[in-house]
Amino acid sequence: SYSGIPLRLEMGAISFGQRTSIYGAARGKIQFKNARSFEFTYRSKQFGNMPTGLQQHIFKLQYNSKNLTVTAGQVNLPLFFVTNPIRGLDVTYNLNGVGISVIAVLKDGQSYFQNDVYAAILNYSLKKATVNNTLMFNTDHATGTNSYISANDIALINKKNINFNILARAGYEENPRNQAAPKQMGISGGYGFRVSKNKITFSSTANYYDKRFPGINRGLIYHNHDITLSTKKSGIGLFYSSSYMMMNFLRDSLFNSDLLSYNIDRLGIRYNKFSKSVQTAISTGLLKQNGLSFMNGGLKTYYFFDVLNRWQIGNRWTSNVNIQSAFGDDPNPGKEDLFIITSTA
Repeated sequence: SYSGIPLRLEMGAISFGQRTSIYGAARGKIQFKNARSFEFTYRSKQFGNMPTGLQQHIFKLQYNSKNLTVTAGQVNLPLFFVTNPIRGLDVTYNLNGVGISVIAVLKDGQSYFQNDVYAAILNYSLKKATVNNTLMFNTDHATGTNSYISANDIALINKKNINFNILARAGYEENPRNQAAPKQMGISGGYGFRVSKNKITFSSTANYYDKRFPGINRGLIYHNHDITLSTKKSGIGLFYSSSYMMMNFLRDSLFNSDLLSYNIDRLGIRYNKFSKSVQTAISTGLLKQNGLSFMNGGLKTYYFFDVLNRWQIGNRWTSNVNIQSAFGDDPNPGKEDLFIITSTA
């Protein structure tokens, strides 16, 4: 009966070894007339004897109206730089199919990352194409680096059976401490394509950043290709994906591991089964690791087996279980076989 839950409270505990911490959180939404609303989110820092993890309070306040959205606190930024976006302001205005966003995030003294980031985003339609233009300025006070990025995403075709978009980006960086290249410019490009006919769907995406492009995607090369044969309740297909990164920022802050997602090639087969209440995806094949091989004993090529499950129980309960695993022979003499698993529920 509500467009958003008026009040939701959360409390939890985190245990790691002999250390334990607790936290609290709250979120809610107040609905007004004329499609206006106010949303709030709060998440406390961790209290206890664990020195890592979230060490400060996080909040977000958001006002929504028919054409205007104003967000203060934690905001979303285009992902080009590593920052701590908890001291930000986002003002977005939409009118007659044109959207304008202005975002500013200021550095936080308690964060390792000391960046000020400013971005302007423009969304509009040009005949049958949809265009997204992003301009971004990032100044890193810790390294004395200034970076400028222009990113453009153009959806040329957006129909039920076929989609095609292209990406074109350019970046400029100034770093006086880099004596070899105090000023440098880099480019980036990519595409996304999907077409369906009868029961067959083919999709292909690619992204390329050269080694002079500023930000965390410097030197990133990624592409993914998939062909699937589908029926009403199932599908089976082949896929190939490849990713290469010059640098890696660990997404798992607790265990500091990206072994199953960093610099890898995957070639395999995927089976999907779905009904009104259950969705299951099982994939298996070969996985080749190009980086961080020293962290798992030198293993570079192994087999993978992934299972993704989602159950919908009535209108109130949803359950998800995701498992990624990989196994193979350790190339070092006398060592046992290696097995890696990551699971979430």
